[in-house]
Amino acid sequence: MSRRKSKQRKPQSQPAGKAKALPASPTTWRDKIQVGLWITAPLLLMGILAVTAAKSQWNRSIDDRLSKWQQAYKLSDETVEQFRRIEIDFHGTGNPFTSPIRRSAQEVHIHHQQMAEIIGEPQGKLFLKDISSGRWKH
Repeated sequence: MSRRKSKQRKPQSQPAGKAKALPASPTTWRDKIQVGLWITAPLLLMGILAVTAAKSQWNRSIDDRLSKWQQAYKLSDETVEQFRRIEIDFHGTGNPFTSPIRRSAQEVHIHHQQMAEIIGEPQGKLFLKDISSGRWKH
């Protein structure tokens, strides 16, 4: 009786042109920090740009409102600058993390009355009337 040959596979040689895979090198702390910086730097930059844009838009809206009030109530430049400080103190700086500051209706009414007192008697009453009628979004 003849013995059957076992079916053992012969080790195959790699085809020409293909290199063996190199073992993965361990990552160092420096590599991890570099990857972290590549991920966080753009996110941080976008956050800074978003906050800057929000503050810029907020200041533009205050400037627009004050210029309309200056024309409507014939306010001096000093009064407009005083109003700018009052508005920023009362409503915030435009930072999306802290603004807008929520106020009660009574606080808003007192704020408007203080501004009307600064304007003076005839224009101040007109200012309060315009604010209460909704002419000015404030």
